[in-house]
Amino acid sequence: MYKPIMKLLLVLFCLSPLAAVENFTYHINISNPHPVVKEAVILTMEFNQTRAGKVIRFSFALPKDQRYDTEFLEANENKDFKNRTRVIMKYAIFPKKAVDLKIPLQLTIQEASQEELKKFVTGSADELMYLQTTNKVCKLPALELYVKPLPHETKIVGDYRLGFAIDHNQTTADKQINVTYTLSGRGYRPDITTLLPPVSGVTAFLAKEQFHDKLFHKVIFHYALISDQNFTIPQIKIPAYNPKKKSIYYLSAEAVPVVVLPAHNHNSKGTRLFPSVNRHTVIQWIDYFLLFLAGFLSYITLQRIIEHYNKRLPAEKKFIKKIKDTKNSRSLLQTLILSHETLFTKEIEELEKHIYQNRSLSISNLKKRIIHKFLNRYNIN
Repeated sequence: MYKPIMKLLLVLFCLSPLAAVENFTYHINISNPHPVVKEAVILTMEFNQTRAGKVIRFSFALPKDQRYDTEFLEANENKDFKNRTRVIMKYAIFPKKAVDLKIPLQLTIQEASQEELKKFVTGSADELMYLQTTNKVCKLPALELYVKPLPHETKIVGDYRLGFAIDHNQTTADKQINVTYTLSGRGYRPDITTLLPPVSGVTAFLAKEQFHDKLFHKVIFHYALISDQNFTIPQIKIPAYNPKKKSIYYLSAEAVPVVVLPAHNHNSKGTRLFPSVNRHTVIQWIDYFLLFLAGFLSYITLQRIIEHYNKRLPAEKKFIKKIKDTKNSRSLLQTLILSHETLFTKEIEELEKHIYQNRSLSISNLKKRIIHKFLNRYNIN
């Protein structure tokens, strides 16, 4: 009788330290554990601090893997009347292969005492460099997805629309026809280089515009078509799959016949063997080509500049975005405190007086001052 009791007490003693460090609860939800390839699986996680007296920050990121893509959607954080943290995070996961996935999840908890936080907020810039935190890594249950294949020949996954516009369907051999296709919707990012297949006897130039915002995507295809003979803009029919409705649909645009009249040439006195091939037409074609080439090169150059800037200043841009996205004075105060910046001591004091002493304060103006001071500190243009 004595030995079993001792064993039970020993087990409880060993487990008690583990329970003591777990000062939060969590809830994990996924939109669909049985998605098709490229379907957006929405992962929603809620973390709640259970013990007061500590400053808690939850840090989470999905592990990278070649079998799926991820997209961060949003994170909303607030505190209750006991100053305990509650955060809700959302991610989109896009499986790329029809396999069973087991995605490991882990959470990093940054914890600081109220005394350390008070010291950090009220101390001088010479004494304090950063907020001392205790970091703990907690493993969460793995996320299991059972991915099914897409219907055959599916090119787009999600809820999309295809718009079509043409300036006119009658032209002359020395003028172009302008055609625009607009592909837009929510789902997996479309990976389509061009919509129009080659058309016999037609010279085509393409310029693309793209806009991507989390799950929303918009791609505009601008075509300039030049020909010296009648032709037909072919029908467009793209097979797509809507995971919510579990159905196949087609993004389509009807075929359009185009009439090409001979080019007007008032200086010509006789009939030419090739009336549409003249110096003026050739020069115009070269101009069109150079125009589209310049636009394409400008786009590529701009993209590389943006990519270089994003690689050079990821942390700085992230901080500025956090400041802009804060919804109230408390979340702004928390962002400044956790930024490990002694640069904002004055702003933190103003926020504390506003929150705890009801001092009047314009949050929008304060945000502008913070961003301006931050940009000047790091010489960011």
